[in-house]
Amino acid sequence: MSSPFLFFSTMTFLSTMTNCAICAEMKDTPDAPKQAKKELEKLGPLSLDEKITAGAFAVTVGLWIFGGAIGINAVAAALLGLSILLITNVVKWKDCLGK
Repeated sequence: MSSPFLFFSTMTFLSTMTNCAICAEMKDTPDAPKQAKKELEKLGPLSLDEKITAGAFAVTVGLWIFGGAIGINAVAAALLGLSILLITNVVKWKDCLGK
């Protein structure tokens, strides 16, 4: 069994169990898309740091999934993602060492 299959199976199981354990009182939410759009507008556009973080995350996850095919292991993928964040000053080295 491969890791992505196991991950998605586990997440599906946990989601189903959570839905069964916590019965939501609100079953119909027709205004949810409007409310979500309003909340997103309040947040404003993505900052440069947020875009860099999203890119580093995408690269890291992509390499975790497909890195084996090109000879990159998971540790190297994680270090690359961290390096991107450190080099671009999204994360400071003090943050990595701090509590």
